[in-house]
Amino acid sequence: MWMTRTAMNRPVSVTLSVVMMFVFGLSSLTGFRMSYMPSLVLPMFVVSTVYVGATADVIEDEITEPIADIGKNMSGFLQSITTSEENVSFVRLDFDYSTDMGQCYIDLKAEIDRLDLPEDAEEPIILEVSADSPIMEISVRSATGENEISFVEDILEPKISTVLGVGDVTIFGGTSQYVEILLNEPAMNQYGVSSFIIANAVQNANYTLPLGEIEQGNQSFQILASSVPTGLYDLMHVPITLPNGNTILLQDVASVEFVPTKTETISRVNGVENIGLSIEATQDANVPQVTGQIQDIIHELSIVYPNVQMEVVSNTSDGIYESLQSVASTLIMGVGMCMFVLYMFLGDLKASLIVGSSIPTSLLITIIGMGMLEFDLNLITTGALVISIGLMVDNAIVILESIFKCKTEDKSFYDAAIEGVKVVGVSVVASTITTIVVYVPLTMLSGLSGELFTSLGFTIIFALVASFGVAVTIIPLVYFKLQPIEKNTAPLNKIMHFLERVYEKIIRRVLNRKILVVLISLASLGGAGYIVSMLTIEMIPYVDQGIMDVKMEFRAGTDINFVNQAIYDIEQQIQNDIRIEDYSINIDGNTAKLTAYVADGYETKPITEEYDLIFYSIPNMDSSITTRDVSGAGTDMPKASISVYGVDYDMVKSEANRLHDAMYKIAGVSKVTSTLRTGGTQAKLDIDPLKAAFYGLQVSDISQIVYSMNNGIDVGTLEVQGEEYDITINYPEGAYDDFNKLLSLAINTSKGKITLGDVATIVFEDVEQSIQRVDGAYNIDLKAFTQEQYLPYVEAEVQKLRDSIPKDGIVEVTEQLVKDPLDGEMQTIVGAVITAVFLVFVVMSMQFESIRFAIMVMTSVVFSAIGAFGLLAISGQDLTLVALVGLLMLAGIVVNNGILFVDTVNNLKQEMSLQDALVKSGSMRMRPILMTTATTILSMVPLALGIGEGSQMLQGMGIIIIGGLLTSTILVLLLMPTFYLIISKK
Repeated sequence: MWMTRTAMNRPVSVTLSVVMMFVFGLSSLTGFRMSYMPSLVLPMFVVSTVYVGATADVIEDEITEPIADIGKNMSGFLQSITTSEENVSFVRLDFDYSTDMGQCYIDLKAEIDRLDLPEDAEEPIILEVSADSPIMEISVRSATGENEISFVEDILEPKISTVLGVGDVTIFGGTSQYVEILLNEPAMNQYGVSSFIIANAVQNANYTLPLGEIEQGNQSFQILASSVPTGLYDLMHVPITLPNGNTILLQDVASVEFVPTKTETISRVNGVENIGLSIEATQDANVPQVTGQIQDIIHELSIVYPNVQMEVVSNTSDGIYESLQSVASTLIMGVGMCMFVLYMFLGDLKASLIVGSSIPTSLLITIIGMGMLEFDLNLITTGALVISIGLMVDNAIVILESIFKCKTEDKSFYDAAIEGVKVVGVSVVASTITTIVVYVPLTMLSGLSGELFTSLGFTIIFALVASFGVAVTIIPLVYFKLQPIEKNTAPLNKIMHFLERVYEKIIRRVLNRKILVVLISLASLGGAGYIVSMLTIEMIPYVDQGIMDVKMEFRAGTDINFVNQAIYDIEQQIQNDIRIEDYSINIDGNTAKLTAYVADGYETKPITEEYDLIFYSIPNMDSSITTRDVSGAGTDMPKASISVYGVDYDMVKSEANRLHDAMYKIAGVSKVTSTLRTGGTQAKLDIDPLKAAFYGLQVSDISQIVYSMNNGIDVGTLEVQGEEYDITINYPEGAYDDFNKLLSLAINTSKGKITLGDVATIVFEDVEQSIQRVDGAYNIDLKAFTQEQYLPYVEAEVQKLRDSIPKDGIVEVTEQLVKDPLDGEMQTIVGAVITAVFLVFVVMSMQFESIRFAIMVMTSVVFSAIGAFGLLAISGQDLTLVALVGLLMLAGIVVNNGILFVDTVNNLKQEMSLQDALVKSGSMRMRPILMTTATTILSMVPLALGIGEGSQMLQGMGIIIIGGLLTSTILVLLLMPTFYLIISKK
């Protein structure tokens, strides 16, 4: 080949090119963004709208439905999932993966701005959904007992937010202070003042107003009118003008003091109160770089503020580094195993080094290509590099083995190198192209599969192109320079001669048993199909990250202090469990979230199953428990689901309650959860407008009085020593804490003093706590949780319940009404596999100029299926998207042996009979076939064993490749000659 001859004649140019590859490859390596997995941005938006005081019914009618209707007219819209709860609306809009989400956001925002929503409702917030979890959690505590919230809100959080790549910082725990003006009602009644008169006096005493310019001599001065209290003393002496014209001071009708704000969130780490910060990254963030900068900030602040203890509770970068280091060690192990195999077959250290030199060179060229396309360094791309090791050496082995065959006493090393490449050049080109086309479908995938595997496809294509270039240029050049001699004393030399003799005897017998060969092939295909039917299918493989997430939810409106006390026993149990290394708790309203970090040496799932039963036995609390995997998403316990939906909400609710009770009775079910939350009772203040008007009042006036009494009146801020504090007027605690006291609330009117009970009554009514719809249909999801061994039985029983529902069109049931983002991804990968097989067939047909020979070589894919799925079943692994990608890769690898065999037969049959050519081709190509197979298999062993942090993600892929190569190699050598005879009509 011209490339080989050019390289041989220009060694300096080749050497400098290799040096350049090393320089640019290493510089590209330092510039990669690092992450666990490719960033999975789901094509959906969640629109959140707060409407304080509104019931779920009102939220549904006035906010949720109008926003959900917007999605129906948008391009790429798939479905809407809405949840209406008291005070808040959530609308999830799902779109097709091909949708331009940037433009979609602009269109959605414009449509929402046009809506006529209630005036009291807050502006809707559009949130982008991502599968990523927080990259870092920080605990802050004061060593001296000082209040840490000011430090966190004013110093730490702003500094962290300025780091490029930080998306959102959520703060839990801590209480701040505010200035409370506590009203003295007896004194107010004595002086005849109301809370609004007091509020007006405080606001008037706390203002700044620019009055323009005043000229004095030859200068102009800005003048301000200002009355700003500078401390509690000034506030207490704010004058209040009475209705009779007299003046009193604020201290005559109220007390003024600093008090802590109402507790809204609580945070603890390992049982110690703290302020917790949860930090999320943007989609384009380099996570290790971001977390490194945050740690630098913590280190700098710890020096300036020695009394504040800042501790990193969790850091995603630690796991990322561990995973990538694990893959790197796997890479090194793979290279070492390949070198060992080459030495065992060739018996010459120089020959091993020649082929081994192709690996780092090809890797660095591949890394340059990855850098040009701005790929991340994650489990998928580094896994692709591991997989590429075996592929990289295939061409080099074939070339070097051919060169050794061509080297004779009367032929120089230079001529042997040129001749060796020429002999197998066409086969190497064909096998490289054949393998490349296998990965082309991966680069064209869309949706979630595309986000996961596009980078994998391109990475392996880069590796294959690089390995081909290295094999036909650097390998013959280095051979010429080192001049290795094949040794007859190679460790496997005697074994190979023995295998060749045995093979020749066996293959001559097999050639005469065509029917048996065909039956074995059909049996292999049938066996593979049977094994596939027995495998458990899972979308994404579970990788234990040692993190257990628990969400504990109490009835809406439950006081946060009650929640804090209710989970005390749970926290103590977690704290005393030696299997839990660290844990953190965040309480927000009626919901507590616990994150437990499992100690090394323990599996998370058994612990999760145990605590799932414990949590569920606690009364008046709904719990959900998940284990976190490498994608950041949570994995539920085994479950069977029913979705109940329809247009009549009462009937949907009734049927859901019936099915809920029926699912409980199924043996093996540990708990049943429902999205139907227990309805609450609402107290409604029914104000009579006619009575209110009689006293010179409006309904809004009375509502404002009751609101201010219950929630206080904000009257500005007070600045003390550079810090601002809110000022709020409150009634004494317990003054109106029951309905009788509330109705006795005194109200001043133009006709004298009345009570609230004179113009209003209390009415109690039932309200829905949460209403969920999917594409307009009312929907309630039920989940029956069980243990792994009972899951098949539970699923069968739940299916019977689904089948028992009459299809009347009013209430329907299905396994899952909400479309899962992973739906269709398995079919996508299967389609890619079929496309790849077809492309391989086309390339081989063009190479051989024969469809018959192409079909014959394709039988090697059939041979590989039995081993691939068989080893997967034996290892106990599930059939996942990643494992199916391994099958796609296998299709490209196994046909190379068939191509090599057929190409050799086509050359030899010109010199001898077909049967002798078949026997001779098998024995001649046995060593390179076994060498390439052995190197590929051994490079896959660490991956298939799941050695290292996060490597379980690609374990199924490694198992499929090893199993498929084992069976296809054996069956190609034994059965392919017979197929050649059949195809040749002999």
